[in-house]
Amino acid sequence: MPQIKLEESILTMYSFWGIIGWTVSYVYIICHIQEKQLKRKVYKILVIAIMIAIVGARILWVIVNMGVEKRAPVLKDFVNGGLVFYGGMLPVIVLIWLIFPLSDMMKYLDIFIIAIPLFHGFARIGCFFAGCCFGKKYFPIQLLESFFCFIIFIILNYKKNDLRYKGKMTIFYLALYAVIRFFLEFLRGDEVRGIWFGLSTSQYISSIILVIVFINIMMSG
Repeated sequence: MPQIKLEESILTMYSFWGIIGWTVSYVYIICHIQEKQLKRKVYKILVIAIMIAIVGARILWVIVNMGVEKRAPVLKDFVNGGLVFYGGMLPVIVLIWLIFPLSDMMKYLDIFIIAIPLFHGFARIGCFFAGCCFGKKYFPIQLLESFFCFIIFIILNYKKNDLRYKGKMTIFYLALYAVIRFFLEFLRGDEVRGIWFGLSTSQYISSIILVIVFINIMMSG
């Protein structure tokens, strides 16, 4: 669908579905944590996470636009600019890794990682209604990515008790999403995200992630 530039529409629909995604993710995490002390911290952790995600996603959007439009950023870019998912997702994963001490990391890290595609699936529905992140020739790429995010969530949730994947959900998630995102990018129609040598910014990031995942598998295997 064509991009809707009305900021009011983006604020209402995108924020609405983002809040739903945040709430569902919060409930999922709470339901899978037994330690009462940590349960009380989940709300604060997710509030900080969403703030970091928004700032990171906005900064990457500004950087991409600087490259595409060949200009210096202005204050309006940071206030009214768009969001690039990878710019928000990667800092949040780093935050989650830093929050938990080594003794608890394997126990709780996977739960928080699994909640990321759950939130993302709802957020992409918001993109569809807001008219951003649109596909070529009116293709509802946002809903397709939302569908795949929920599939990733289902797979991760199913595998969370598998001892082979304990503590490895981050790598598993990054690999799954990077592959899906790389191919979905060919259906995207908003080239303002950055197209260099036929590939978008997110495709380059996906490629780097897959290389890192491959190296990690080789070193641990």
